[in-house]
This record gives sequence, structure tokens and C-alpha cells, in this order.
Amino acid sequence: MLVDVMQAPITPETRTMLTAGFIVYCVLMLIIGGIASRYIKDIRDFFVAGGRLGFWVLLFTYMATFMSGMGYMAVCGTCYKLGWGFLMETYWPAIGISASALVIGSRIIRLAKKHNLITIPDYYELRWGSLARIGAIVPVLAIAVFYVIGQYKALGIILQSLVGWPYEVAVVVATIIFMAYTFMGGLYAVAWTDYIQGWILLIGITILLPIVYSMAGGPEAAFTALKNSDPNLVAPWSPAGPTSWPVWISFLVAVGLGTFSLPHTIHRHWMARKVGYYKWLPLAALLWWLWGHYGSKYAGLGGRALTEMGILPNLAVPDPDYVLPNLCLYVLPPALAAFMVAAIAAAVMSTADSLIILAANTVVRDIYPVSYTHLTLPTN
Repeated sequence: MLVDVMQAPITPETRTMLTAGFIVYCVLMLIIGGIASRYIKDIRDFFVAGGRLGFWVLLFTYMATFMSGMGYMAVCGTCYKLGWGFLMETYWPAIGISASALVIGSRIIRLAKKHNLITIPDYYELRWGSLARIGAIVPVLAIAVFYVIGQYKALGIILQSLVGWPYEVAVVVATIIFMAYTFMGGLYAVAWTDYIQGWILLIGITILLPIVYSMAGGPEAAFTALKNSDPNLVAPWSPAGPTSWPVWISFLVAVGLGTFSLPHTIHRHWMARKVGYYKWLPLAALLWWLWGHYGSKYAGLGGRALTEMGILPNLAVPDPDYVLPNLCLYVLPPALAAFMVAAIAAAVMSTADSLIILAANTVVRDIYPVSYTHLTLPTN
């Protein structure tokens, strides 16, 4: 049974280390933004990296659009709360991620290169005319605005709980940082920082998992603790509630189709250097997703097992979104906790910068026409 307690205590030494880790991370992102600015020659370079991204950078920036604060913090907290049954949710986004690269990406990249497409409304105008371009602007901007609000919240939670800044200050500072490197280097900066952020994220969760489960005495002991506390925590699904079959079917439709067609994700298909990348991108994206998403969920399960064993208090204080930050504070030494601050921030910022660039290119290219050329003409 979960009992509310105060958030994990932070010593002055740990607080200093966490703050230093976040500052170093932000400085690195700004340096990358400054370097990327040298490659910006025209509007196409700024918004789609000139269509010249290599395979690995394309993979990581593609996955960064999915692995946001939701994909890292929220799923960890939800798995902590609901248990084993929530692992099933992993497969629905996986279907959408792979299908988007396989079905949409492999086709749209050819059109993007042939017709010099820059924005999603460019594609709509190419296929269905100028009225379709206007109709595409509203949903693209709406999704970008509402989605980025969630990223701001996640970033504020991270810095408030780990670094100790007031929530409002944390949101403002972090927003200034990722907007600065985004506007300095455009999509080049976004893609290169996504690559660095992706590795930080994957390495961070890979470090955390064995530490959590070793404290529990191994995966089997953790599973037993969950089962003894509440058999529903280890059931693959439940007769009713959020882990029941009717809910999973609705998740398949909403999440599977939703990830298939996210505008900031589809926009990544404009940026590949070679069409041949799409032979392996769907599989590589699937494996990346399972590594990062499963890792976050298993961290939540391990944290719940430690709570049920009495080793750790309730980590979902003040709400489940705090599970991952609290878990890092309780189980990691200060240096590793500082690394995890960067890892969690990376998950959020790697999606937020994509949404900012998506909104910017829609405003500049589609709402305020800095160029009156047609799609097949130069774009500088």
C-alpha cells in the first residue's frame, strides 16, 4: 500500500552536483547550436537541414519526436501506479513508429526531394491545391502548441524537484535555452542535439535499471514483492480499468494511429540524405523505442517493488510524474543523479525543440510568406 511521504531529501552537495550537471548540459547544447549556425545558408537548411541528414542522426532525431516527457517520465510513473499491465501500452506506439517510417517516410521522401518540399502544408498544396495548404496550417499549429505545453510542465517538474528552482523559473530558463540553440542552428542544431540527447537518455536509463533491481534482490524478487502486495500489479491485464482489454483497444486506435501521423514526426521524413535509409529505419526505430520506453517502464516497476519491500517510500509524491526524479535521488550517487538530470531533460527538450521548429516553419513559410515562389522554385 502506498503512503504519502515527502519528496526525496537532497543534500547541499547533491544539489550542487545536480545544478552543475544541468548547466554543463545546457552549455553543450548552446555550443552545438552555435556550430550548426555556420551551416545555415537558406530557408531549406534552417527548416529541414538541407535534406542532408545521415542515417544515425536521422534515426535519433526521428525517435526524439516520440521519446518526450511523456515517453520517459509519464510512463515511468504510470507503470509505478498500475503495474505490469501497463507494459502492453508499449506496443501500440511501436506500431505507429515503424509504420510511419515504412509507409509514409519511404514515399514522402521522394516527393520532398523532387519538389523541394519544406513544410507539411507544402505537401498538402502539392497533392490537393492551395486550399488544402490553408486547411493543414491550423491542425499543425494546434498540435505543436498543445504538445509543447506538456513538455514545459515536464521540464518544470524536473528542475523543481532535482535542481530546486521554483517551477516558473525552471520553465522560463529551460525554454530560453532550447529556443536559443534551436533558433541559432535551425534543424541542424535540433538534429545534432537530438543525437546527443538520445544517447544520454538511453545510457541514463541503462545505468538506472540494474541499480534499481539489484537493490530489490533481482527481477524475480521484485516480481514476487509486487505479486504479494497486489496480484493486479503483475497481471498482464485486468477485467476493468485502465489495463483492461477495451482500454487497450482504444489505445491501439488513439495511440497507434496518433503516433503514425504526428506532424513533427512526419516532418522528419523531409530530411534524409538518401532514400535507401528507409530500408532499415523502421526496424532501427522499433528497437530504439523498445530500449528507451521499456527501460522507463521497468524503472517504474522496480521503484514500486522497492516501495512495497519497504526499502523506499512512496515515490509518486506529489504525483506519479515525480516517480523517476525521486527514484534517481534515492538510489543514485550524486554524480549519476546529475547525469540523470541531463537524461530526463534531454527527453523533454528533444521533443520541445522539434515542436518549436515545426511551428516556426509553418508560420514563416505558410502564414507569413517570406517567399512567393512555387514549390519547385528555389527557396532562399
